[in-house]
Amino acid sequence: MPTILETLENLRTRLLDTTRRNRLVNFKLGQKDCLRVVDELPNQLCDVLIDGKSMSFLPIPEPSEKQLIEKGYISINPDTEEKEEIKPPPNAKQWAKEIGFNTDYELPNNYDASETEEKHSDLDLQTIFYPHELDIRLKKIYQKVQLSINETGTNILYISIGFLEWNDGGNKNSFAPLFLIPVSLEKGKLSIKKKMYEYKISYSGQSIVSNLSFKEKLKNDFNLVLPEVEEETNPEDYLKEVKKLIETKKPTWKLHRYVSLSLLNFSQLLMYLDLQPGRWPNNAKLEDHPLISKLLGGIGNDEDENEPFDISEEPYPFDTYDDIHEKYPLVLDADSSQHSAIIEVIDGQNTVIEGPPGTGKSQTIVNLIAAAINQGKSVLFVAEKQAALKVVQDRLNNINLGDFCLNLWSHRSTKTEVFSNIKKRLDKYHKYPQRGIEKPKGVYEKSVEELNNYADKINSEWKSTKYTLHQIFTRAARYKELLTHDLLESIENNEDGFSRKE
Repeated sequence: MPTILETLENLRTRLLDTTRRNRLVNFKLGQKDCLRVVDELPNQLCDVLIDGKSMSFLPIPEPSEKQLIEKGYISINPDTEEKEEIKPPPNAKQWAKEIGFNTDYELPNNYDASETEEKHSDLDLQTIFYPHELDIRLKKIYQKVQLSINETGTNILYISIGFLEWNDGGNKNSFAPLFLIPVSLEKGKLSIKKKMYEYKISYSGQSIVSNLSFKEKLKNDFNLVLPEVEEETNPEDYLKEVKKLIETKKPTWKLHRYVSLSLLNFSQLLMYLDLQPGRWPNNAKLEDHPLISKLLGGIGNDEDENEPFDISEEPYPFDTYDDIHEKYPLVLDADSSQHSAIIEVIDGQNTVIEGPPGTGKSQTIVNLIAAAINQGKSVLFVAEKQAALKVVQDRLNNINLGDFCLNLWSHRSTKTEVFSNIKKRLDKYHKYPQRGIEKPKGVYEKSVEELNNYADKINSEWKSTKYTLHQIFTRAARYKELLTHDLLESIENNEDGFSRKE
């Protein structure tokens, strides 16, 4: 039987996809949900975005009929003045070459190119698509980004600067992005000049990172360590370090100065890193944690701590608790099973709550968060879908507890915004709502007393019958139903001498 640590490592390894299915390891440069740019300077591009400026995309202008005639794509019969197509119209890349654009995907070097050139100092990113093609490409990327944000609250859009062409001994080379800048994409109005909708990218405020998946791939498979991306690292210096690394240890590999706007997902890799035993604070050992032992089926030193989870069937007798309002308060309605779950959690028990949609799980979570806040505890609430987080947040806002919750799930939760929200909460004073509480508490206690008295009476033995009132009423209802059925059946069979008409 595998140990806790071995089981945990097996589960952790599943999170790390270093196969060619992962586009962080095997990026297909021709895919339709990415956009490559040409003739830009890596450092200038990075500096503009980091400075908080937005950048637009430039298409290749479509050729006019006059230009196609001048370039020999169309001829005109001098006698009839009829137009004849000599050769197929050029695609965007062909036409860009015709009119003098640099169409090489290998970007110029910041240290070789003149940064005073207008094309290298503006806020536009040059592409080699016609306007309608560029509009379709950007629309596809925009829709996928919005889908990710709406479902998970995660922005997965990056500007990738530099690609490493690598090979693990197979017949086909792969490409992996290197220097990754997280960006946001906004859709603007229709541009008459560009003949397409205006799309702009801007720096999202998240950390600039290297390709973590590919980094783990190189470390595990090739014993190569990609350099770290520090806060002051610029793209040119980073690409120089990578080039120096591969020239020494992998001379057959090649570094490309490509730039691409694409969708890259790091969520599982970040979980992989978080579960690395050495990254836990104070040299903590995950395998020694009693909860992890339970979840992974291990046996610890304390057998009681590692018994299987209990399944609660009966609700707690919380009506008899003297501290029910102080220790287990309710801010939203809750039935007996939901209130019992709150008691278990507040008492420090590990609890799993299951139920189909509409059974009050989010309502119970709000009550749990409120009860924890009441005890001065901190709560981390996580969910796979953004919608689940938003439901809980909206409920907390509706009961005036929103200020006690710090939103970390939105793609807009940058460091600056988080710090600003923390300061706002620290500067705000909240009075304890003592007034007005005693009256509803009194109404609650009276209602509880009446309901408990009724339950006691209905479930107590009636005189010397040896039956409770509940049993008597149940039997009476059943006998009444049987008598009614027998009476109707006798009438149906005409046993009493009356005709149906009569």
